[in-house]
Amino acid sequence: AVKLSIRGAAGREQFVDLLEPGQWFGDVPLLAAVPAPYEARTWAPSTLLLMRRSTLRELLAAHTEMGPALLRLNWERSVRLMEQLVEQGEPLLERRARRLLSQLGSRFGTRRSDATRITLSITQSQLALMLGSSRQRINEFVNKLERQGEIRRSQQHIDIPHRPTRSITP
Repeated sequence: AVKLSIRGAAGREQFVDLLEPGQWFGDVPLLAAVPAPYEARTWAPSTLLLMRRSTLRELLAAHTEMGPALLRLNWERSVRLMEQLVEQGEPLLERRARRLLSQLGSRFGTRRSDATRITLSITQSQLALMLGSSRQRINEFVNKLERQGEIRRSQQHIDIPHRPTRSITP
């Protein structure tokens, strides 16, 4: 997984996205020959493929279907970013946090017999960054979810139990 973030004028980090294995990023700044507006950091052990601008241009010229595919990919990213902006306007932290855990389960989870296991190691500080909140508020909320049986935690993962009557989604 790769975390994309930006830093504001005051130097405060703001979460942009968490990319799944196999996702592509950096093509627009590369093709436009401008610096990327974000910082990319691996969140878990990752293998990254770096590409020169000339190589990407050669691929686009040799494989005409790649251009529209990159446009679709960038459109999907734009839609996801717009959804995240709307999401950050949601005043209820609990609702945002439930949606985030559900999304992490969908994107980074492994379905098991009794639960979906989010195998990314995520600290409460990282969850707070992703939700634009404090670690203390996230700690209170995560403890509440655990008491209610909506999640199970360990050092390495978070499990979201399969329960038809009670779901992590809002």
